[in-house]
Amino acid sequence: MSEVLIPFAIHRDNHMVEVFDVPRGRDCNCRCPSCGQGVIARHGQKTVWHFAHDPKADDKPYQACELSFFSCCRLYLIERALAGELSSLSLPELVVAERIGKYRPILKKGRVNRAQKLEISEYRTDGPFDLQARLGNHTLAIYIDYPGRLPPDLPEDEFTGVLAVDITQLEARYRRGPERQKRILPVLQSLFSDSPDWPESIYWLYHPRTEAVRAKLRNALLKEYDPAKDQPCFTSQSRRRVPGFNPAPPKPPQPVQIRESGPSGVFRCLKCQSKWKGRKFLHATCDSCRTHLYSQFHEHQIPDRSV
Repeated sequence: MSEVLIPFAIHRDNHMVEVFDVPRGRDCNCRCPSCGQGVIARHGQKTVWHFAHDPKADDKPYQACELSFFSCCRLYLIERALAGELSSLSLPELVVAERIGKYRPILKKGRVNRAQKLEISEYRTDGPFDLQARLGNHTLAIYIDYPGRLPPDLPEDEFTGVLAVDITQLEARYRRGPERQKRILPVLQSLFSDSPDWPESIYWLYHPRTEAVRAKLRNALLKEYDPAKDQPCFTSQSRRRVPGFNPAPPKPPQPVQIRESGPSGVFRCLKCQSKWKGRKFLHATCDSCRTHLYSQFHEHQIPDRSV
């Protein structure tokens, strides 16, 4: 069974505790939140304090434990929220955009809600999401997101908004730094209350006012849109009228360079020792050997009478 560095476990009093709150070793009297196997609390000097499965436990499960840092954080987060220790919740701003047009599009943006911080007096777990909170006539549902978890089906009513809390950055922030005695509850409280410090960790999955804002933007775009103006920016006719467009004139044809026949002189065939007069590039072929491969040219160095 692979070892998972988990800072939480279920105490014998049947509530979740952090590794900092229990004695070290088997004296912690805790079990794994996933498989129920006994765990030991490791208060080491080299790694961050954590729980690990007890290899000598008598209550080993039949199947391998699927516990992960994120799944355990989710259970601990829900328990702390129900206990009232995550009462401050920061809602992010939601902005949507609509556009119309192909060549010269018009874009408009609209704000669905402003960023604000809420005080949640009570959380519940009586729904398809991890947590639910009541805000006047509306219900705020919270989905805890992490790698490998499938999102739930979104509601279609006009009174429920769904907020996603991504805890992917939680592991890196918890393990960051040289200190080993770390509590994760302050990190969770910072995640819920300070969304600017956790970029893209809290975002809207569904807001009941989104479609109304989109419809308002579309109506405004249709009033400003003129199909006659939505044409390509350049055509074959308009390009000629662009100021400063002066194409370079075509280059005149260049005369063909004819290779000269070369200077006059005397050739000698190194194979048959024949000699003849001629120009360097025109008369290099030996009449006896029928090839130029053995011809040697001498520019007026051999007198004509030697031919």
